[in-house]
Amino acid sequence: SDPLVFHGKQFARTTRAFINFHGLLRDGLTLLIQVKTGDIAPTRFQGKDKEDWFCLQVLFKLSPTLEDSLVASNDDELSQIAELLTKGARIARADDSKTLRQRIVQWIIDDSGGVLSPPIHKSSKKDRGFKHYWTGKLLCPTGIDWDNEENRSDLRSGKKVIPGDAWPTFCFKDYVYNDEDPYEGLLKSDLLVTAYRTIFFGASSHKDNSRTARKGYAEIYGMRSVSIPSLIYIAAQVRFALTDSGSFNKVETISETIAFYNDLLSTIEIPDPELDAIVQWWN
Repeated sequence: SDPLVFHGKQFARTTRAFINFHGLLRDGLTLLIQVKTGDIAPTRFQGKDKEDWFCLQVLFKLSPTLEDSLVASNDDELSQIAELLTKGARIARADDSKTLRQRIVQWIIDDSGGVLSPPIHKSSKKDRGFKHYWTGKLLCPTGIDWDNEENRSDLRSGKKVIPGDAWPTFCFKDYVYNDEDPYEGLLKSDLLVTAYRTIFFGASSHKDNSRTARKGYAEIYGMRSVSIPSLIYIAAQVRFALTDSGSFNKVETISETIAFYNDLLSTIEIPDPELDAIVQWWN
């Protein structure tokens, strides 16, 4: 396949999982021209321009010929480049979603200490989400007691509507949230660790400590450390795997997932010693 498809996959997994490549390349080209003509220095970019410039530089590192291609492109050629990158990102999300959808069931069984009753099907997601006790427990937002029967009923019926940017219990070590220290245990749960190792290190099972069970994306992409975006990407994939939504293509599903991803990403990327400690812990 086209190298840009490969780069789109890597960009989605390691930099930004949900991005409009058409908009990025169009607006990024404008920024690039401004920089090349000396109208503005990259250090002066703020807000969206700063984010677009960052993403553009990552793409240029992944694909050294992309900058020249972009500068020389007409509208149709720019759209073709964007479509190939979009295709790669879509394939990456779908492939990883399929992997985690099937494997997460066994991980939940391992964490729960026995057979799930009722069982959760590996191939179907219709019995997940708040419908099942264990997936519901892991998805339950912090601040809501899942073991309270009324809360479970309200979540299942939709009486309690949970926004996509609510942090689920599965994000925290031992699935415990500390009201007095919201960052304690954040992104350190066994479920996240196992999911990350499965996708990026090729671990074949919940108990597999090997990084060579199969070739993972960390090796393929030459990753030397766990990056914040790759970690948040896995968190978003785990969240999706626990829900009863069958496809990323559903508008309500993708919007909730994007909201969760963006909120967590913007939080973790804030300069803060406690948040820095999360990345240090992973590495």
